[in-house]
Amino acid sequence: MKRFIGVFLALVLLFTQMGVIGFASETLEVDSDGYYLINDAEDLYAFRDLVNSGEYDVNAKLTADIVLNEGVLDENGDLNEGTFTQWHPIGDKNAFSPSNTNTFSGVFDGRNYTIYGMYYYGTEGYEYDSGIALFGTINGGTVKNLTIRDSYFKTSYSSGFVCGYAIDGTIENCDVYATIEGEYESAGICGIADKGYTNIVECNFYGIVNGTHRVGGICGSFDVGSIKYCNNYGAITGSSNVAGIAGGAGNYDQSTPIKGCGNYGEINANSGSSYNYTGGICGFANDVFFEDCINVGNIHSVSTDSFIEVGGIVGYGDGGIKNCFS
Repeated sequence: MKRFIGVFLALVLLFTQMGVIGFASETLEVDSDGYYLINDAEDLYAFRDLVNSGEYDVNAKLTADIVLNEGVLDENGDLNEGTFTQWHPIGDKNAFSPSNTNTFSGVFDGRNYTIYGMYYYGTEGYEYDSGIALFGTINGGTVKNLTIRDSYFKTSYSSGFVCGYAIDGTIENCDVYATIEGEYESAGICGIADKGYTNIVECNFYGIVNGTHRVGGICGSFDVGSIKYCNNYGAITGSSNVAGIAGGAGNYDQSTPIKGCGNYGEINANSGSSYNYTGGICGFANDVFFEDCINVGNIHSVSTDSFIEVGGIVGYGDGGIKNCFS
């Protein structure tokens, strides 16, 4: 009997270390509304494993601040030396692997608590480190009332701290104080919103984004939906299509409103290639309507090639501008 129990516990430990936790839903508390209650880091890991095992539409609430790592960033926002636990996203669909259907379609309510110390340092090719975020892909889901601090990502494609990819969904009242070093579609809040209708509302970024193409404080590349009442206070640097709110935005088939947004951070674009569009609010816009937006951040763009467009509100594009100031 003792030997049987010992073998059973050894198997449980093995599966836990492998990330194959079959009892995640049993270890999490559930409130009267059916929300899983996340009390600590272990609960967050368990909720992630639950979603990534196929329970895409479950809901969760934070009940306390969550610490995944401590002392990730120094006072300048640079990565500290040390060994940190790597984060793997909730809803870990990779856009470069269409057969992977893990997305998040539930509600995640941070209840104004903070997640500290998310960390990811990519060492593989882009197929391994695209879509890195708290939520890899949101597909019809909602993330709201959340703050993320002392976090660092080094990635390749389509990464942000709240969401890597948004395919329909809402990101609301989320603040991020963190640093991301990426390439394409890198941003403080959401890497790329594509293939559906996404709303990003009342989100703020305070930190550093370093990327290449389509780099923004709020969203790297935004397709259809709306961005409203969001602000960037961070330092945003890229090679082309760089801006405080969205590096690139819009869709020729449907107009996109960007309303009540402000950029207060420094925007830097430095490229040796052509088609370098840089703006305080948006770099490149397709049928985007800007209303009640303000830019007071410095914008610096340098290129040795042609097609260089820089603007206080938008670098280049079409749509409309109403009641905006730079």
